[in-house]
Amino acid sequence: MSSTGNQAQSLCRASSSRLALILLLGAGTPWAGACVFPQDDHVIPELPPRRNSRIRVVNQRPQSVLNSIDPRCAEDLRFEVDVEDDDGPDALGDGGQGPSGSLFSRWFLDRVVGSGNQAYNPDPVPFVSKRLTMMSPADLKFRKDLTDLDPNKLHRLEVFVADTVFKESIAGEIAVADTQVRLPDNSIAVDPGTVDSFTWILKIEPGVTSCAP
Repeated sequence: MSSTGNQAQSLCRASSSRLALILLLGAGTPWAGACVFPQDDHVIPELPPRRNSRIRVVNQRPQSVLNSIDPRCAEDLRFEVDVEDDDGPDALGDGGQGPSGSLFSRWFLDRVVGSGNQAYNPDPVPFVSKRLTMMSPADLKFRKDLTDLDPNKLHRLEVFVADTVFKESIAGEIAVADTQVRLPDNSIAVDPGTVDSFTWILKIEPGVTSCAP
């Protein structure tokens, strides 16, 4: 074997011996021959609060959009919508005046924006599940207004549901209050309230066989 080949083998054996010694020392004494570098603290930033989910009207009673009603049976008339809110009773908020506590509804007969229609405002419905039923107003004024509807034309009954309080109605317009959310950096962000709606068409027919629409 050439002199160059012998030198290469000797160098390889020496390198292998040194590597084995380093590994052996490292196994017995973890810090032997090692350089310790400072480790950066990887802090996971706090997530911002979950944004308000949009509410949805998922069902209504009566199912039909067009309904014939007898105004003499106003005491028996019932209109309902089922509303889903993914935030449900587990969401964090302001304890009853926003996404955490209740759903709110406003009902209108023949609403015309700009005409100053008065809304009917039933009491808020507190969360007991992620699906709530909102019922038409039970007050005497609503029932009387139903009996007074003109039988010579069609009428609209609208319900608006919201997960925050409604702002004061101006000329039949619909607007809801926003919720303020505190961010991890202690700043304040606005989380908009959400609204959904449904509309029935009422045909006034005195003398229909059934009082229920």
